[in-house]
Amino acid sequence: MEHYDGTRIDAYFECSASVSRSFNWGRNTVEARFDVLNILDRQYEVVRLYPMPGRSYMLTLKYKL
Repeated sequence: MEHYDGTRIDAYFECSASVSRSFNWGRNTVEARFDVLNILDRQYEVVRLYPMPGRSYMLTLKYKL
């Protein structure tokens, strides 16, 4: 399948960052992770006419027995 000019999308870049920390809580381990996705809140499309979401945040907690 060949692509034609109508399917081309503009170039883009996306910048994300994460910070994580593990620590012991009694005999168990807790890991906390905080992510910021699309830090610069850039608008881009991976599939033409379907824009990707802007800046978002995610907090993950893991408790290991």
